[in-house]
Amino acid sequence: MISNLSSLARLQGSSIATGAATAGATQEPQGAKQKPGIPAGTLEALEQRLDQLRQAGTTGNLHFGLLQHFDSQMRHDRMTSADWLKNSPYAEQRRQELKETPGGGHLSKQYGLSIAESHQEAQDSHNRTLRLGNAGQSGYTRFDEVGGMHQQARARWEEMGGSPRDSLLFINTPHGAAWLTDQIHQQRPELRDKPITAHQLFPGLVAMRCRDIKDVIIGEPILGKSGTRPSPYAVMAAGAGPYKPRGMADVDTQHQLSQLMGMRGSSCVEKLRSLPPDHGHAALSNTAASLLEDLAHVLNATGFPEPMRRDPILANGLAAMHAIADTLPTLHGDSQKFANGVQVLAEELHVCLGACRPYSLQHLHQAASAILCPERLPVNALPPTMRLASSGMGAISQALDVARTMTSVPGISHARNAEGDATPVYFEMSHIPDNPKTNTLLATLNQSLPGGEGRHKAGWGVQDVISAAERGLKERPNAQEPLVMVLDATMETRHDMATLVDHFKDRIASGELKMLVCKSYQKFSNLGTAKVMAGGVGLIGRDDDLSREADHKLGLNEHMQGLMNNPESQLLTHMLRNRHSEFDLLDRATANASFVKEHCFNGQNGHQAAHGHDAHLPFIIVKSEKFGAKQQMDVQLNSTPPETYWSLPDKITEKFPAMQHLASKMVESRSSFGFHGTTFSGVDGVNDEHMHLRISLGQHTQQELMEMFYLPSKLMNPEGSQWGVQQAGQHVNELVNDALREHPMPPGPPANLAQRLIHIARAEQHRPSDSERLHAGVDQLKHQRGRDGGGMTLNKIASVALHLSEFISNNSFPLTEQNFGPDRAALDSLLHGLIHSGMPGVSEPVRQSVLNLQSMLRLSDMKHGDPMDSDAAFTTWLNEMDRLPTTKVGELSNIASHIPEQVYEMAGPAMQERLLNRLTLNQPLHDQLDAIQTLLNHHDQPLMAEQLLSRIEQKLDQASRQPGIGSDPRQLQNNRQYADLLRQQILMAQYQAAHRDERIIIE
Repeated sequence: MISNLSSLARLQGSSIATGAATAGATQEPQGAKQKPGIPAGTLEALEQRLDQLRQAGTTGNLHFGLLQHFDSQMRHDRMTSADWLKNSPYAEQRRQELKETPGGGHLSKQYGLSIAESHQEAQDSHNRTLRLGNAGQSGYTRFDEVGGMHQQARARWEEMGGSPRDSLLFINTPHGAAWLTDQIHQQRPELRDKPITAHQLFPGLVAMRCRDIKDVIIGEPILGKSGTRPSPYAVMAAGAGPYKPRGMADVDTQHQLSQLMGMRGSSCVEKLRSLPPDHGHAALSNTAASLLEDLAHVLNATGFPEPMRRDPILANGLAAMHAIADTLPTLHGDSQKFANGVQVLAEELHVCLGACRPYSLQHLHQAASAILCPERLPVNALPPTMRLASSGMGAISQALDVARTMTSVPGISHARNAEGDATPVYFEMSHIPDNPKTNTLLATLNQSLPGGEGRHKAGWGVQDVISAAERGLKERPNAQEPLVMVLDATMETRHDMATLVDHFKDRIASGELKMLVCKSYQKFSNLGTAKVMAGGVGLIGRDDDLSREADHKLGLNEHMQGLMNNPESQLLTHMLRNRHSEFDLLDRATANASFVKEHCFNGQNGHQAAHGHDAHLPFIIVKSEKFGAKQQMDVQLNSTPPETYWSLPDKITEKFPAMQHLASKMVESRSSFGFHGTTFSGVDGVNDEHMHLRISLGQHTQQELMEMFYLPSKLMNPEGSQWGVQQAGQHVNELVNDALREHPMPPGPPANLAQRLIHIARAEQHRPSDSERLHAGVDQLKHQRGRDGGGMTLNKIASVALHLSEFISNNSFPLTEQNFGPDRAALDSLLHGLIHSGMPGVSEPVRQSVLNLQSMLRLSDMKHGDPMDSDAAFTTWLNEMDRLPTTKVGELSNIASHIPEQVYEMAGPAMQERLLNRLTLNQPLHDQLDAIQTLLNHHDQPLMAEQLLSRIEQKLDQASRQPGIGSDPRQLQNNRQYADLLRQQILMAQYQAAHRDERIIIE
């Protein structure tokens, strides 16, 4: 098993393989010489120094804390570099490791699955994170008609002898197949005598062989709305066979768990809980800590029977979880990286829980039924059970079917409060006719689309539901029968259900009111992970024949679907057990929505006003021009018309629809909500002239939110005017001058932009107290960044720079001429000031976006300027990379591969050495070899590649002369073979270049 943890070893360091601490080494703590073969400035050298300090007992000071912090951060950076340099996503590496571990085939196929696919990490080359994903996932699983899951299911069909020409529908149970067949027959009664056959391929996956494509066209929409689509986990695991635990004598999962949880006072859980409450990541960090603590509680409760204690799959998952959990506290302050780390943690939770399966259906009922407030119900209430459904729509479909059997009055009434305002309903239920004279009420606890012009009432919430139910009780046509309320509680704030139950406690006891509570677990109940498609439905009512019969029907549906057997139900149960975290995340997202409305979409100082916002929900609605805002973007960087298509036009003039003003690197277009990140989606407006954007807020710091929305909220204003580089520069000066009026600079020579920005950042930052400065550790001091409040001038300026960077990068290619247009000097001045200020307090995606725009401009100068200008551009670019050393090796090698070779040659040995040092900084040899491959792939840099390879070959020779130092023998052999292969490629590139030069001379 140990040999299969290569990616984990890179992430956690040398101690992961055995789980043993490194404190037992024998170096002298003071004045010890560095081990031969371990270069200074590397991760290995840093960990050696940490070992020495541990032996000396000097682990409680700030120096040790800083080294430990950098150690964890460097391990994470090394892993992400390996992910992107190899173009081998972390998820693929983990799938291979699980596949090679005895018994891991089924979990290998499931690793990285999501019910709502994100495209952001695949597109984001700036803020490199660990890439997840799986071939079996789709944009949104419940609506997957021809996506990854469908393709995988069809592959299973063909593996079992089915024809690729068959018209197929895939459903989750034989019972569901019979029901769907009847639905299709109702629409095609003339073909009822021609059968649709059902074939159970594996548990949770049934193929329906249809008569023709028309059956499929009818059945697909029904699958989505009824929530009967198969679980993607069941589909992916189908070809792997059942899991057969295999014990290994050298594995001790109980010991691994104790190492994961750590010693009191220094554990990663305590570090995760150390964020102050007003830090933007406190809610998500506490959620990660709760999930880890609960896992330890559940596993320890089993007593670790021998098969479980020796289970290599559980050991693999715990090792990977330990690796990512140790690095999480160092990622506080960077929302994308921190959320990505929590997402990896969820993947490893699925592995661990899938290996030991500690939860039963009873455990799920116990966790899920908390929403029904059993402790607050009257004593004569039926003991409530929240039944497992395939999705939120599956839960509502069941509730509506059961509700029809609980009253003799047909039809369903849409709830209306005392003022006559109608309940919002999920768009897939809007077709249900509204019959005001009925005993069945359809209500939504909270809306997922804030109210506004032409829509339902703004601010709809639990008090409106109470008002509507009171009205329904009074107006129900048959007073001898109860009012049956079908309640969609998907968007549930912290005290909603308790308020509702407390208000109607007497009506529940008398039998006048029965509630069928439905909830989609695909939103905040997923704790932001988008890992599980499921829902729940449960009855609140007096213990009588009617309630017992309704609950029996719900239980029968649950039994026939057998959803607890799906692999992901273990992770679902674990998340539902941590229900308090759902409200923590929702509270933070809601606070973020209020912040964005107040400071960005406020309708003041040129900002667009929010069209819809409910103070208790995490959404903002923005109304904009449907086919383009009135702002005209003009950027002129080149005074000479382009010679080819592959160049920057002399002038970019564009009218943007509102959504394109949002930075795609930070705000993703996704149709659902409740994720860790902030997303947006388009929704229909009230007429053809406008469209609405729903912005769903995630787990961010206020500083990051300002970067996301400050400038877009201005440019979305339909009364806006032309915008471009000149206007951006003027606005930045206005922001700087405003800040300096509040925080004047001390007397002295005139300051440049960079100096003014540094002064403003220092004046506006959170200042630790005297006690904190004297006694706080690294974590406590670092937590000052990301706390709510404080000045945000640099974040506003960063918003301007981010928008310019995305606009220019997305609409251009490198310049073909050196004849600068009027905007180039202004852009150079702005970028120079930002980069040389260090951009304190600005998020890494924005910093990297600025650097990448500057790199694009410098590369253009190198390629198309005269030799002196090109050499100056190379030197300036390298200085800028050193000023903001956040560029990862993968991105840096990609940029370096585009440097013209003649420019690199002219730079001279000293400048070349600086670049080579940056390309190899803190990278293991194998990743340095990957960087060389990147250089060769572009065919522009055989000289740089050859110099890097010569360095590595020297290191390999040294390691060969000192066996066991710096690399294990197998890794050393692999690196040697890789280097030999790259040497052959370089020789071929040099040969081709020489012959190309000969042909040029002859011609």
